[in-house]
Amino acid sequence: MQLPGSKRNQANYARHCADLEVVAEASNGIDAIDVISEHKPDLVILDLTMPGMDGLEVTREVVKRKIPSRVLILTMHDSSQLANAVRRAGAHGYVGKTHAARDLVPAIRTILDGQTYFSTTPVKGSDRAPD
Repeated sequence: MQLPGSKRNQANYARHCADLEVVAEASNGIDAIDVISEHKPDLVILDLTMPGMDGLEVTREVVKRKIPSRVLILTMHDSSQLANAVRRAGAHGYVGKTHAARDLVPAIRTILDGQTYFSTTPVKGSDRAPD
């Protein structure tokens, strides 16, 4: 698995996912493609906004190269339109950073279980926006 963000954030994720291992990190989209190609992790977590190539471009490249890794996009941009674009690019999930504390670990578990997880800003009267 490849996690975004600082070592401190990764340590926080790791506390909730002790059975998961971070196998590699990349600081930009271009390096991410190389790292994903080399390690072929079960799950890749990409920031939508990265230098070099954004998360959507990296996702499309993973799909194009038929790399078996599942992709989760983590982003500060939280909209259903963007979630749809992420889905069309071939990602298996989308979590807004404003909901990461609540949704990231369930998203990881759900995606690793072979399903998709698309979290967006909650719709009025519901806990979670519909997929």
